[in-house]
Amino acid sequence: MIGTLINTFWESTIENGRSFLSANSDEKVKRAKLLIGVFYLFVFVNAVQTFSPYQEFTAWSVLLESQQLFTPIWTMRWFPTDHWELGVRSILLFFLGSSLLGLLFWQRSRTIRVAVFVAIFLYLSFVASFGKIDHFMHVMLLSSFLFIFLPNQTESASSKLELLKVFFGAQTLVLLAYFVSGFFKLYGILDQEVRGVVSALSPDSLARNLAKSSLASSYDTFFSSVILYNNSYVFSAFMIVGFAVEFLAIYVVFKPKLHRIWGVMLMLLHAGIVLTVGPDFTIQMFVVGILLVFSPFANLDTDIVSDVSGAMKSLKNRLTKSKNEFVLFYDGDCLMCNGFITFLAKYDLPDGLKISKIQSDRFQQILSQNPDLATIDSIIVVETNPTGDQLIRIKSDCITWVLTKVTSTFVPLRLLHLVSPYTANTVYDLIAKNRDIPGAEHCPMPPENIRKRLVS
Repeated sequence: MIGTLINTFWESTIENGRSFLSANSDEKVKRAKLLIGVFYLFVFVNAVQTFSPYQEFTAWSVLLESQQLFTPIWTMRWFPTDHWELGVRSILLFFLGSSLLGLLFWQRSRTIRVAVFVAIFLYLSFVASFGKIDHFMHVMLLSSFLFIFLPNQTESASSKLELLKVFFGAQTLVLLAYFVSGFFKLYGILDQEVRGVVSALSPDSLARNLAKSSLASSYDTFFSSVILYNNSYVFSAFMIVGFAVEFLAIYVVFKPKLHRIWGVMLMLLHAGIVLTVGPDFTIQMFVVGILLVFSPFANLDTDIVSDVSGAMKSLKNRLTKSKNEFVLFYDGDCLMCNGFITFLAKYDLPDGLKISKIQSDRFQQILSQNPDLATIDSIIVVETNPTGDQLIRIKSDCITWVLTKVTSTFVPLRLLHLVSPYTANTVYDLIAKNRDIPGAEHCPMPPENIRKRLVS
C-alpha cells in the first residue's frame, strides 16, 4: 500500500510523456540550488532579527521579562525555568548559530541542516508558549524539514534527481498546508451557515474579523476605516476567493506551469491580509516566492505572463470540442481482457478514436521520444492535433478524458481528477494492482465498434 502511494506520487510528475523532474535536470538543479541557498540566507536574516527591536519578532528583552507568562506547550516541557535567562539566550543563540552554519555549509552537511530545522522548531515552540500559537514561520519550518533530506553531493545523475525530488517535496508540503487551511475555512462557512451564525458570506464578516484582530493587537490596518464603516458583499467575495486560492493549491502540485501563477496569488493573498485584517505573513510570502514564484520546474525560458497565457489557452482547449485524432494504447496481446476496452465496447465511440497495442511500432516510436513512459503500467492515450503536436495522457487522466469523449455522464468524474490528480491516480493504481485478468482462453471476440478502430 505504502509502496503504491509513493510510486503513484512520483509517476504523477510525468506530464505529456516526460517527468518534469528529470527533463532538463542540469538547469533545474542549478536553479534549485540557488533557491535553497537563498532560503538559508533568509533563515539567517530572520535569526538576526530576533535580536533587533525593530521587527515583528518578540524582542529578546521582552522574552527575558516574561517568565510569569510562560505556559509551555508539549515541545517545551523540558525548558529550564529555574535558569530562565540562560534558557532564553541559549535558544536565540542556537537559532543564530545554526542558521549561520546553514547559510555557509548547507550543501556539505545533513547534520547542519538538521540543526537549522531543530533551531527553528525550538524557537517557534518557545514563542508559542505564551498563550498564543502564531504560524507566521510554519512554511519556513516545513521547508527546513524537507531540506534535511537533500543530498550532500550532486555530481551524479541520481543525486541531481534526488535534490529535485526533495525540492519538489518541499513545494508539495507547503501547497498541502495551504490546501488544509483553505479546506477548513470553506468547511467553516458551511458549518456556520448550518448553525445560523455569521459566516464569510455575510457583508459584515470582514469587519467583524478586523474588529477582533484590532482589539487583540491594538493597531489599525491600512483599510481599517473603509472596511469597518462600509459593509459590502464585495469584501465577502474577496475572502471567499482567498479561501479558494488556498483550497485549490493542491491542484497546482503536479502542474509546474501553474507554480508561478499560484505563488503570486498566494503572495497577493498575504499582502491583502496585511492591508485588511493585519497579521503579518511576510516570512510566508518570501518562502512561497522562493519555492513557487521562482520554481525550477516552471518554463525557465518564459515569464509569468506566458504562464497565464498558456493556462488560458489550455482552459480554452478543454472547453472546446476537439476533432483531433487520439490513439488508445493498451498492454498485452488480449484486447478484450482489458477491462477498460471491454467497458468502452458498450458505447458508440467517437470518430477520432483509434486503438493499438503498447507493443506496436507506433508506440515504440513515441516511447523513443518519451522514455519515462517505459515505467508506466497503464493505458496510455496520445492525442495528435492537425499540426502534428502530441499530448500524452496516462492513468486516471487517460481514463477520465477518454470517458468524457464517449459520454458526458463521466464529466463529474473528470472534474474530480482535475481537482486532485494524485488521489485519482492512487485509486487507479490500487484498482489496477488488484484487477483480475481472465486470460486469452476466455477472451471474447471484439465487437465491430472496437475492431474497426484497431491500428497497428
